[in-house]
Amino acid sequence: MADKITPEDLAYNRRVKKVVVETLFEVCETFYLHCVPHPDLYLGGRGLIDKEKEEGIVLVFGPYSARRLSWDERGIDCDMHFARWEPVHIPWECVHRAFDKPGQFLMQWVTMNVPEPTLRDASKLDQEEPAPDAEPSADESPAQETPEKEPEKIIEVDFTKRKKK
Repeated sequence: MADKITPEDLAYNRRVKKVVVETLFEVCETFYLHCVPHPDLYLGGRGLIDKEKEEGIVLVFGPYSARRLSWDERGIDCDMHFARWEPVHIPWECVHRAFDKPGQFLMQWVTMNVPEPTLRDASKLDQEEPAPDAEPSADESPAQETPEKEPEKIIEVDFTKRKKK
């Protein structure tokens, strides 16, 4: 198998995930998607927090957690309820696993991260500079880098010491 991911591979991967997720929406009342970090993954103002930036996030799709649900060849768009309703876009490339309600794996996929080609006017190609490399140069600062660490937004609750009635 070649190490290069072709646009055909990416399109096939998207189609398979789309069909499986469509089926999950029809068959399961509640299911979960594990989404790995991806530049196009958008979770409203919340974003990815702490460990989620490395490990990803598990999103719950059920009758009370998602609304205005739609999907196409690019991914899933909806509003999801975190502390409040947030707009969400999940590209198919970042969908890694699907779970059912008891937590059993339903599917696990390969995640592919290939940038979309940039469309440019062919008549101006000879006048333009060559396309920039995917990696930023040393004198450019990456857009995702934050100067200070964000405050922790996760509340952890320990139920092990709770008394049973």
